[in-house]
Amino acid sequence: MKLLYRGSNFWKLATCFVVATAMLIAGLPVVEASEVFDGSEAKVLTRPPVKNKHWDKTTKVWLARSCVGESGFWADDECIAIAWIYAKRAHLAGWPLLKMIRRYSAAVKKTEMHRRRWIFELTADAEKPEHWPKTIRWKRHKVAWLNILHKLDRWKRGELPDPIPAADHYGSYRDANQSYRVRTWKRLTTPEGFQNLYFDSSTRHNKAVDKYTKFMVNGRR
Repeated sequence: MKLLYRGSNFWKLATCFVVATAMLIAGLPVVEASEVFDGSEAKVLTRPPVKNKHWDKTTKVWLARSCVGESGFWADDECIAIAWIYAKRAHLAGWPLLKMIRRYSAAVKKTEMHRRRWIFELTADAEKPEHWPKTIRWKRHKVAWLNILHKLDRWKRGELPDPIPAADHYGSYRDANQSYRVRTWKRLTTPEGFQNLYFDSSTRHNKAVDKYTKFMVNGRR
């Protein structure tokens, strides 16, 4: 018995048991240490940004298509900023997320002049689009596409917080230069490498955005 009590493993096990018991009593989830510290998957940081009834494979694919069209295959971090803007605006408008994506994103609006028809052929199974450019290898882009889909799953679970909480609009430099309305909005600081500009459009509107952001993070209405 003396050897048992002196062993470090005994005290580690005893400590884990006490902590786990206390968490269960308090109604908190018990999370293994590897889930917290290995860095492969983040803990849930926010409430899920979209209701389950507004999220399915079709919505995820259209959101990923929009991300690729608006910021490219390798801008997966910026994709999360774009996704948050859609979620905030859909919440305020009372729309399903899919409706907001297809109304807001110029990259996924089908027109006769659309130069990248392959965007509409990107699918959940990552098959090579029929109209994919013949001079570009799909294999490399396939990996990036699957990474975006995976990251959007994590975003839906609430694992990825909003990188630009005050933003309620985004657009290109061309949009900012050509639109008087956009020029009157507050331009926000963005993380390095982002392809688009992000804006806080109005004091009145952003009070609602801030309220929603606090609700998503703290779970308060």
